[in-house]
Amino acid sequence: MYLEELGIPRGLYGGNFIHERKMKRFLQRMRYGFDYRDVINMDISFAEWIYSHMRMYLQNSVHDDTYCSVEFDGKIYTIEDAVKRIIDGTGAYIQYSYNSDISLDYTRLPEIIKRFKKSPDVYDYSDAEEYKIQEEFAKCSELFLKIFSHCWM
Repeated sequence: MYLEELGIPRGLYGGNFIHERKMKRFLQRMRYGFDYRDVINMDISFAEWIYSHMRMYLQNSVHDDTYCSVEFDGKIYTIEDAVKRIIDGTGAYIQYSYNSDISLDYTRLPEIIKRFKKSPDVYDYSDAEEYKIQEEFAKCSELFLKIFSHCWM
């Protein structure tokens, strides 16, 4: 649900556009709880996890998330503000990653593009923009660990 709001259909989560080796992936999921796509695409798997979990946390939190604060990157964030920054940064990273990944799969590009709600050509990233998106995702990951250790341990 949350990733679909970014324009990414369920069929593309975590590398789901890879259709070969279904039985192998099924057996790996039965044995380990995940398959090789989660390991190959660990950055996007983590981004999907953190994005969807922080979205659900923000919607369902019963705590006053403005009460506690953490210092990060030279600024003071309430937990609510930190969670919102994490959501924004990981959401941008997910959109960037999916749009750059599908542009590399030339053999199945027309099929994959049809499954997107937004056209990939909307996302025209320069190298500088790509660096900013990746850097913000790294910072959001650090911020997640900071609030995790501060609030939930």
